[in-house]
Amino acid sequence: MPSGGTLTLVDVGCGYGDLLRAIRRWARRRGIPLKLYGLDLSEETVRIARAATDEADRIDYQVGDIFDFRSTAGIDFVASSLLTHHLSDQLIIKFLGWMEGTARKGWLIYDLQRHLVPYYFMGVAGAVLCLHPMVVHDGRISVARSLTRREWRARLTAAGIPHDAVELRWFLYRFVIGRIR
Repeated sequence: MPSGGTLTLVDVGCGYGDLLRAIRRWARRRGIPLKLYGLDLSEETVRIARAATDEADRIDYQVGDIFDFRSTAGIDFVASSLLTHHLSDQLIIKFLGWMEGTARKGWLIYDLQRHLVPYYFMGVAGAVLCLHPMVVHDGRISVARSLTRREWRARLTAAGIPHDAVELRWFLYRFVIGRIR
């Protein structure tokens, strides 16, 4: 933490903005000054995130493509939650490379793991919880499009990121992939 400085964090695919609001609360309790950006491709999603966020939280939501995003202060951290399973393999590799080259202090990806257990669990949960069939269908597509540990390692290699520089953690059919410098 730079003395008297402000760290910058970008949440890529910020959606509703709940992660950024949680980060803001966490930082306030610790007295950590943060500049927070939420970036999403959807204008409607950004409009909803802005409406759900108190102005005092000072979160800068923007509509745009991450590869076109520029911060005048530079970017210390990049976070992404439940986004990469929506990307093609080539975009995942490009995104990893962008984060590695852009985030001065570190980056983190949180996403699903492709596995039969969560895939079939979606159907059971849908029946028990009376979820709309579209929710079940979308959930299964998300799991099917997700990566395995081996595939994540291959994408990291393709992006030129050494495996020993990255932590790849698993819990409950999800991955947290990240690097702290």
